[in-house]
Amino acid sequence: LAAEHPDPSSVQLKCLQKTFRQILDGNGADLFNEDDWITFSQGMNSTWTQQTSHAESFAQLDKLSELSFASDVAEGLVWIDFSSIPQMVDVQGANTFELLQHEIDQALAVQTIPFYLERSNYFWVLTPDATHETRKKRCGFASWRGRGWCRLEEWANFLSRRCLMPLVVTDAPKISTYSMLAFMLDNLNKPERAPCMGEFSCCSANHTFCVGSMPR
Repeated sequence: LAAEHPDPSSVQLKCLQKTFRQILDGNGADLFNEDDWITFSQGMNSTWTQQTSHAESFAQLDKLSELSFASDVAEGLVWIDFSSIPQMVDVQGANTFELLQHEIDQALAVQTIPFYLERSNYFWVLTPDATHETRKKRCGFASWRGRGWCRLEEWANFLSRRCLMPLVVTDAPKISTYSMLAFMLDNLNKPERAPCMGEFSCCSANHTFCVGSMPR
């Protein structure tokens, strides 16, 4: 939500904290509509047809209860992409060697994303309505879906060996979610939705940015 910080006013952080508190209070199911909770917690839904139930069953392999959901939130660790991957904004004033090393570290960290996904139990998408403090544009789930890196993580999740149903947290009173099959069908024959066709920060800077006085 800013050029140098993902959440400078803690809009997203406060939204996630509120959600986690409700789950810790044992009200996890209340954050979903009835069908979504059954689908998410049990990995199946009575509305699925026999033809699609096999494919859809891979959407959520782990069976959950409100108690186990709360326990996972209480004891779990949160991996946040922006803070877990070296960012170029962190090396303002660096010399050439430090800059090159930082770029190498960043590239190596990006390559670890699939491994974190494989080891994750939940895939949270945190997209409350907010204003980007640098670009002055409204941001939400639609803008998240438009970003190249976010698309990459979404695809990586669904293509992983144990794909997870995304938990989309917005300003709406309920968490929304969707399955692998729904995602695949929605993106079928839509190459414009590919990660490489998404928006990247470098696009708005005409693919040039400076670290100190050095253009990159």
